[in-house]
Amino acid sequence: ALTEERFRATFDPGAVGIAHIGENGRFELVNRKLCQLLGYSREELSGLTVLDVSHPQDREAAPSERRRARRREPESFSAVRRYLRKDGTPVWMEVAISLVRGVDGAPSYEIAVFEDITARREAETALQRSEGRFRALLENSADGIVLADGDGCMIYGSPGSRRTMGYALGEA
Repeated sequence: ALTEERFRATFDPGAVGIAHIGENGRFELVNRKLCQLLGYSREELSGLTVLDVSHPQDREAAPSERRRARRREPESFSAVRRYLRKDGTPVWMEVAISLVRGVDGAPSYEIAVFEDITARREAETALQRSEGRFRALLENSADGIVLADGDGCMIYGSPGSRRTMGYALGEA
């Protein structure tokens, strides 16, 4: 009873999605957070496989990773994947999967921990776009633009600044 109580206290109220996944890829046991992340009830998820909720562009990698883990190459791995919520909205998740073997050594099930990283991915994408626009502005400006570090040493000079100062790229 104490073991069951500890298991429930660890598994269900978690801040991350947790699932036990059978050999066929079917969700056997899921916690409340995973249901929230994917927008399904426990009963609905228990009728689905991981591939059923995987984004079509991310479906190819999962089976080969599962096969390698079952051959102990390695028995656990993590990956960043897109999954589809019940309403079809994609959600980026970092998933860590560990294979659990029975007493005979045969694969029994997998424990998967899902963390929603959608906001982080969106912020990274926005930052990359912003940096790209900034770089394009610097590289295409006819004006001389110089970036310096805290000591006043030039760390970047736009093509316009290099023309104005007469330096080649890397000389300043």
